[in-house]
Amino acid sequence: MRQGTAMMLLAAVLSTLAFSSCAAPQHNGMQYDKTLNERLLSIARSYLQRNHPDWVSETLELPSRITDKGDCWEVTFDLPKDTVGGTPVILVEKTTFRVIKAYHEQ
Repeated sequence: MRQGTAMMLLAAVLSTLAFSSCAAPQHNGMQYDKTLNERLLSIARSYLQRNHPDWVSETLELPSRITDKGDCWEVTFDLPKDTVGGTPVILVEKTTFRVIKAYHEQ
């Protein structure tokens, strides 16, 4: 009975792993986590509003992009095509979710 129970448990674990990895959507080759992206975008927006209000005017309405940079995430904003200018770049540390650097690209 024990061997049968162990086999059933192993089968359940393996099928769960197989289905969970198939169901996770991919984004730029990495697992996409909508909740994480929303949290990072919220951190970046709050930081900009508090520390760099002169960068904020229309930036926060632009499409955002989040890139995994190893120890941190990079939050950037995309200008519309044929637009001249720059946007803020915010680096958020993975372990603490603190902004470790912010600068404005031109």
